[in-house]
Amino acid sequence: MSKNILIVDDSKPTRLSISIPLKQRGYSCSEASNPRQAMDLIKNNKKFDLIITDLHMPEISGIELIQEIRKNPEYKSSPVIIMSVESLEEIKKEAKKVGVKAWMTKPVKPDQVPAVVEKVLKGA
Repeated sequence: MSKNILIVDDSKPTRLSISIPLKQRGYSCSEASNPRQAMDLIKNNKKFDLIITDLHMPEISGIELIQEIRKNPEYKSSPVIIMSVESLEEIKKEAKKVGVKAWMTKPVKPDQVPAVVEKVLKGA
């Protein structure tokens, strides 16, 4: 059975650079262009096995989005990957506190995405 992945980023090219290599590996991917759309997908759609989100987005940050997602009992411990140009240890520590399992530095290299996703899903 295919794993369902939610990709949240305000940049369509970034979402595509992540979803295309994952779909080629048999994953099912849904995309959200902002945190509000991501929350709507979570409330109204299938269960996602993994969430990949940008750190810096309009409205709220990726960390704030994860905090909102964690309020849903089905997503209390769901694996999350954050993408960002940031690499400050302080921000990474904050992300770990909300359950982020991996960090991908932007620009994300599409050929590396499946390996990171598979590693996180195996540890979930």
